[in-house]
Amino acid sequence: MEQNNILENLTELMRQPSLWFTMMTRNDEHRQRPNNQRRLLRILSTSDQPITAGTIADILNIRPASVTQIIKKLEDENRVERIKDQQDARIVLIKITQKGRDFLNQLDLTRNKIEDEIFNIFTDEEQIQFGKQLEQLNNHLNSTEFDKQFMAHLSEQQRAQFNEIKNRNHYFGHHLHRTPNSRHNFTNHPRF
Repeated sequence: MEQNNILENLTELMRQPSLWFTMMTRNDEHRQRPNNQRRLLRILSTSDQPITAGTIADILNIRPASVTQIIKKLEDENRVERIKDQQDARIVLIKITQKGRDFLNQLDLTRNKIEDEIFNIFTDEEQIQFGKQLEQLNNHLNSTEFDKQFMAHLSEQQRAQFNEIKNRNHYFGHHLHRTPNSRHNFTNHPRF
C-alpha cells in the first residue's frame, strides 16, 4: 500500500464515530467534565476498605462538598452506602454496594463487547502486530528527532500552524495511557 493511501486510511480511522464513542465511554479523564460518579465507584471498587469522603475528594481532586453531592446521588441509586467507623463513630465511611459493583461490571461488559466488535476482524496475532505497529508509529511521531526533521520541511507559516495544533495536542490524545497488560495491547487506560 502506498504511503498516501496509508495516511488517508489513518485519517479516515481518526474520523470514525465508533472509535471516538468507544474512547469516550472507555475513560472519562480526558473530558472537560469527567464522570466523577463512575470515578468514585471505581475507587471504591478497588479499595479493600470503605473510604472517607475526604480521602475520595483528595483522590478525585475535587471539593469535599462536590464529593458529598456525588455520594448522595449514588446513595439514592443504592450504589454506595454510608457506614460508621467502628473505631470512631464520628467518622463516616463510604462503601460500594453490590448494585454499584453490578453497574461497573455492566459498563465493563458493554465496553468489552464494543471493543471486541471493533477488533474482531483481526486474529489475536494480527491484533498484537497491529498494536505494535501503531505503537511504533506513535513513538516515532512523538519523538524529538521526528519533530526536528518534520519542522525542517515546513515554511514559517506552516510551522506556526503546526505548533498551534501541537499545543492543543492534549485534546487529541496525550491523555491516553498504554500499559504492557492492555486488553488489545494498545488501548488500555486507567479505569478511574
